[in-house]
Amino acid sequence: MNILGTRFKVEHADLIPEGLFGDCDVDNKIIRIEQTLEGKSFKETLTHEKFHAMLRLSGISELLTEELEEALCRLVERL
Repeated sequence: MNILGTRFKVEHADLIPEGLFGDCDVDNKIIRIEQTLEGKSFKETLTHEKFHAMLRLSGISELLTEELEEALCRLVERL
């Protein structure tokens, strides 16, 4: 998957024990999505993590608190 010109690998993983539905590792260019998610939940979580990647790659995340970044990602996932 290409995000702002950077190639990311998308992996399905068992993230429930970590209390997550997805995560984004910009350094290693990996987005992980909870393996049990399907349909709308999968799409929303992938969109959420892609937006985290965009904010971090662009440097915008440096200007935001963690709470504001998370709120923006929750907003975008629902578009």
